[in-house]
Amino acid sequence: MLAAKRYGIARSIAGTPHLSPRRVRIASSLAYLEHDVAFHRTLLEASGNDMFAALASVVGEVLAGRIRHDLMPGHPNPAATRLHADVAEAVASGDTVGAARSMQAIVDESVRGMEVALTAE
Repeated sequence: MLAAKRYGIARSIAGTPHLSPRRVRIASSLAYLEHDVAFHRTLLEASGNDMFAALASVVGEVLAGRIRHDLMPGHPNPAATRLHADVAEAVASGDTVGAARSMQAIVDESVRGMEVALTAE
């Protein structure tokens, strides 16, 4: 059952640009946002933790706010894109430590990116 769930999660997020060869060629930041929100929503809702699942809309708003306030790079950061793929691969293989490590790296990279954008103003 758990393996099937992990497989379903991996298949669900595999359609996002994070794992797609076209991932860094997405023309619209809004299209990228849609996929990024879906990626994080899928992970949060599939966690089995109601409190994490409830954060899906909050995370979506934070990601949208980064777009609205020009706190996202003009093009997806290849390192962040790779980290999203790492999370998906870790989830698919049941590597909870790897998934947590990669997700923390995504958060850290986001914070650094926002700090750079905010100090450039």
